[in-house]
Amino acid sequence: MRVAIRDIVGLCGRCGGDEFVAASKAPLKTVTKLTCARCGSPTTHGDLIVQIAEEAANQSRHFMRVLKQARKSRRAAGGR
Repeated sequence: MRVAIRDIVGLCGRCGGDEFVAASKAPLKTVTKLTCARCGSPTTHGDLIVQIAEEAANQSRHFMRVLKQARKSRRAAGGR
């Protein structure tokens, strides 16, 4: 299974794989143990969700920097 929110996918910390196998067939919880399908490295569903949230925050900060720079450039060029 892939753990993703929109286009941001949780990745294995060891090999970068994006496919995981759950230890049980129970509904996913943050403490559900997952194993990377490629290298067998253990993680939890919650750890992958945190990783995705951190990446979303990084992308948001990057977008805000780009937006602010564009505003500065417009102002310097005589725009509003």
